[in-house]
Amino acid sequence: MLCSHPGVGRCKCAFWFAVFHDIFGLFVLLVGVFWDIFFHDFLIYAGAVIIFLSLIWWVFWYTGNIEVPPEELEDDIAQYKHSKGISGSDLHLYSHSALRGDPPLHICIHAA
Repeated sequence: MLCSHPGVGRCKCAFWFAVFHDIFGLFVLLVGVFWDIFFHDFLIYAGAVIIFLSLIWWVFWYTGNIEVPPEELEDDIAQYKHSKGISGSDLHLYSHSALRGDPPLHICIHAA
């Protein structure tokens, strides 16, 4: 399959957010490791958490770049209904009058 979006793909914002969070998290983590300051343990944990949360942006970027051929996007359920001759489904709508003992309202929705 040919890629019609060269470079980082369609989701450039998610890609650059992920890269920024990775670089910033690594910077914070390394500051906590190598600088002799009294809250170095906080920086180590914060850097690790920032790097972990960058996975959200990587997942957004990856799923936004998945390309599915049009043949696979066809509605399988509509094809199944068409092949089995099912025209629609019955919906039972209950209103306040149904709670008083009146029969439920039947509506048949036909697939187009």
